[in-house]
Amino acid sequence: MQRIGLAKSTHRTLRYLIILGVLIVGIAGYQFNHASAQQSLMPVAISNGYRASYDLSLLDRDSTYVIEGEIIEIEASRWTTPDGLRPLDMQQLQTDPTIQLRTPIRIAIDKLYKGALDTPTMLFTLPGGSDDQYIVSTEWDMQLAKGQKIIVFLSVAPEKAGPWAQISPYYPQAIFNLDETNNLEGATNSLDYADFKTIYGSGIAIN
Repeated sequence: MQRIGLAKSTHRTLRYLIILGVLIVGIAGYQFNHASAQQSLMPVAISNGYRASYDLSLLDRDSTYVIEGEIIEIEASRWTTPDGLRPLDMQQLQTDPTIQLRTPIRIAIDKLYKGALDTPTMLFTLPGGSDDQYIVSTEWDMQLAKGQKIIVFLSVAPEKAGPWAQISPYYPQAIFNLDETNNLEGATNSLDYADFKTIYGSGIAIN
């Protein structure tokens, strides 16, 4: 199995392009490390690395939905190639922004802090994941698993986002693990829960 790492600078560039309404994924600086063929993989989701810090005002500005919920399913990662298969030449990841590996995540919504929804669940995708040969990960990895409680800031893909948006048009600006003591831990730093509640209040209970 080989691991592909995405550079932080790539994600910062990607974040700014999303703001402009065009999703262009440039994956640079790949490193290929061989792993044992017998290595087994648990379902894994790789958190997005779009932000180096978490400013609530910016997160709120750029997010359509702010949701608290529980991960109920992590689907198999999907390639966005026309046939859904891994590209024969992995270097295409560097040159073709339409080719990505995305991991769909479904959450049961407990509370809605921003936006209007008429469904008890939400499906969104994360860049990265794994297939039977490759693990595509970021430098800001935060593994997610079924049963985890999270708070997620979600945006809607722009019209020209590309094939990945056909899986789900929703993608995260940031994800925070919500533990039993109400600590909010992100991929690179934490978010103060008291500050969060000051802005969003108690939210609207869904489930």
